[in-house]
Amino acid sequence: MNKIIKIKNIILNEEATNADQWTAIIPAAGKGSRLGHDKPKILYPILDKSILQHIIETISEHCSRFIFILSKEGEQLVRDELQKIIPGKFEIVIQETPRGMADAILKAEKSTKTKNSLVIWGDQVTVKRKTIASAIQIHNSRKNPLLTLPTVLKTKPYIHFERNQNQTITHVFQARESSNIVKNGESDIGVFLFDTKELFKILNEYKNSDVAIGESTQEYNLLPLIPKFENESDGLVSIQIEDEFESIGVNTKEDVQKIEEFMKEQNFVNVVVFSGGRGTETICKSLFQHPQIKLKVLVNAYDDGLSTGAMRRFIPGLLGPSDFRKNISRFIDTNIPSGKALYTLFEIRLPLQTSFDEGIFLLNNFLNYDALEKFPKIADAIKNLKVETANYLNDYCKLFSSYAMEQAANNNLFDFNDCSFGNILFAGCYLKENQNFNQTVSKLSEVANIKCDVINITDGQNLVLTGLKEDGTYLIDEAQIVSPQNSSSIKDIFLLENYLNPEELDKIQSMTLEQKHSYLTSKQVFPELNQEVVPVIKNADIVIYGPGTQHSSLFPSYITKDLGELIASNKASQKIFISNILKDNEIQNETVSSLTQKLLFYMKRKNSIELEWKDIISTFFIQTSSLENAKSDNASYVTFDQDAFPYAKNNVNLLDWESASGAHSGDQVLAELTSIVNNKLSKKINRKNFKVSIVVPALNEEKTLKQVLHDLDLLNFMDMGLLKEIIFVDGGSTDHSYEIAKENKNVKSLKLPVGEFGRGAALRHGIKNATGDIIAFFPSDAEYDTKDLIHLIKTLNNNENSVVFGSRTVKCINLDLQIKEVYNNKFKDYFVSKYGGMLLSSISLFLYNRFVTDPLTSLKVFKKDLIDDLNLKSSGFDLDGEIIAKLGRKRVFINEIPVKYSPRTKKDGKKITMLDGIKCIINLLKFKYSEI
Repeated sequence: MNKIIKIKNIILNEEATNADQWTAIIPAAGKGSRLGHDKPKILYPILDKSILQHIIETISEHCSRFIFILSKEGEQLVRDELQKIIPGKFEIVIQETPRGMADAILKAEKSTKTKNSLVIWGDQVTVKRKTIASAIQIHNSRKNPLLTLPTVLKTKPYIHFERNQNQTITHVFQARESSNIVKNGESDIGVFLFDTKELFKILNEYKNSDVAIGESTQEYNLLPLIPKFENESDGLVSIQIEDEFESIGVNTKEDVQKIEEFMKEQNFVNVVVFSGGRGTETICKSLFQHPQIKLKVLVNAYDDGLSTGAMRRFIPGLLGPSDFRKNISRFIDTNIPSGKALYTLFEIRLPLQTSFDEGIFLLNNFLNYDALEKFPKIADAIKNLKVETANYLNDYCKLFSSYAMEQAANNNLFDFNDCSFGNILFAGCYLKENQNFNQTVSKLSEVANIKCDVINITDGQNLVLTGLKEDGTYLIDEAQIVSPQNSSSIKDIFLLENYLNPEELDKIQSMTLEQKHSYLTSKQVFPELNQEVVPVIKNADIVIYGPGTQHSSLFPSYITKDLGELIASNKASQKIFISNILKDNEIQNETVSSLTQKLLFYMKRKNSIELEWKDIISTFFIQTSSLENAKSDNASYVTFDQDAFPYAKNNVNLLDWESASGAHSGDQVLAELTSIVNNKLSKKINRKNFKVSIVVPALNEEKTLKQVLHDLDLLNFMDMGLLKEIIFVDGGSTDHSYEIAKENKNVKSLKLPVGEFGRGAALRHGIKNATGDIIAFFPSDAEYDTKDLIHLIKTLNNNENSVVFGSRTVKCINLDLQIKEVYNNKFKDYFVSKYGGMLLSSISLFLYNRFVTDPLTSLKVFKKDLIDDLNLKSSGFDLDGEIIAKLGRKRVFINEIPVKYSPRTKKDGKKITMLDGIKCIINLLKFKYSEI
């Protein structure tokens, strides 16, 4: 193995980390005096979080235990903070006298039990998560690793590692010990990955030696001992990172300022979306609204339908403006009057039967809005424009009017009838920008004041799009490609310099399918890449291949020269294919498999270059085939056959993405992308809760079900910015429960799969089919008040809690009377219920250090990613025991909120029994020690 590995060459394997083999050792005895901070330095706030929190977030998923070396004065303050963040997973060791980092680490010897140790200085907040993950992966992959050392090349280094010709570290220079430091050198970043036995062996061996005792400081330092981990094999391997900011520690307020600027930039995620006109609208809007996402939209300009086609024919050389206008419009701030006015002008169409003279009058009198009686909506919009914007648009109108008048003199009249006014403005801007299409897109984006880059994928060469169907039909232009047509699949698309003339059209009519394909291939052009796209793709964290009219809006973009190679070269990014939900005219016979295969075919420029599919697509977002409550006719959905899918199944994210008929839920896509960013990239962005999924399990509840679903339907979470869905799951009712649920059109009604039974199975099936990022359990028996859900969800949404239980006992004034009423004074049932509940709470406290007042409450709320992570298995009421056990094992805090409860008797249909309670106790015991 090489002595030095560059981090850019490391491809992360998700399974590479085994946290149980790692202990984090954090020397943090420093004070914050130079920062003007009267608490331990590790508690100093950086961007509203303490240094401690930043470090824990960076390394927490990789280590099972955390040892902090502190001064006696700072112990209690840090302990209190750790109790909030990682309760039960940390230990504090006191360094009475500050004698150096090696001395501090040595204090942790007795507490470190794992095979490996990750040492990180207690002021190192700029280290990226990817750096930690890469270092651990490399360390774990080696046969006899003693030390894995992340380093960075930097100017004026505080530390410098000197190497011989074999790349072996032979000496360490330290500025603090008055060593001679080079102008450009190799430094550590405050992170070290050791074999634990070797670490403490060397620390003990040299603790009284002059080798590591600083001449100036007289401290026992770790860094001089680094060469001692070198051996003839791969004892010491360095990972050379690219960004020297990762080596900055927190020492002065100037450091803090630099770090905060660095971290703000690091917290942005660069997302690139390949888009058409309307297909990605909901997705792009949700991405655009996230404050940590920088969005760039790549579009092709081959549209030539309706007024777009008319405009292209009227101004030779002009590409299709329509999709660019639509994309720019969607990012205009319509919350302000001027933005709303501009949006109207971009999107409005001129009235039917608008004559040439009327159109010219409109353009010449754009600022004289009182004279525009025939165009009242346009006149009203003009009144609300900003003066600067109005002047720009007036220039565009005047230029287009002049051009149109010149053409009219040659008997070429422009047809204003039903024309998009936004396309006219685009054309005027195009004339203003010396007929430079890409510059026109940039200028209109500037005029619209949008905070998102909309970019043409090509250099602006004017090409036309045509297609060939499997039945031999030639689609003469883009308009025909997207228009209603027979069900024969489109075999291929072609970009040509010009449309085929009448003679060429006659010529191909007599050709066979293969002859036509060969002829069109000989005439096709692969467009040049817009160079503005190069840094966009290189810096992308996520690349999205959006849904839309595939053969028109998307596939033509992918055949651009150098694009496939550019995307494949960005190994660090996640590349997401989002499949269409419904079939369009041009994909009537396509499947998810065929669409992905065509994407790769065109990305490889029709197989003229070699690319690995994994370098182009990392994850597939596909509509679930479970369509019991489909929003459209099932026959209109793009089909997905998991068995026939030619790519790795673990790369498939199969969900119900549909919010309206055929439209993706942009917030659902954003939620899944957030998980991908936080789990697979070195960045972390905030999750935005967007929808509550209320799961209602039922078995023979026809007496109460209709009212319960009605009351749930009335709930509104919009003041929290949350949508809602109700998922009813029938557990095998023999009454009319399922039919009652189906009557409510706002309820997604499901049945348990054949062979599955029980409340737990119904809840798990509901979770599986939920599209929200907040999951709520609510029973169908009318014992609980639906309004209490608002309090529980508000608590979860506003706080960092991941789970909230609705407790019946906290608000209950007389538990005895309530239980006696339920069991009709039957002493045995009363005794078991009252003391059985107490027993469950006590066992939970004993086993998991969590006292839950109401373990069997049917009113529970979770964050979706948490409940998915629990990997629930139980099928009956014992699911409650499994949930508490696994939450306890994961050290997740359970917040309990009092709720109203109106119990029914066993005569009325109460189903829980003593056996269910016993099963819950068994689960509490079982999951204490079993794998979770």
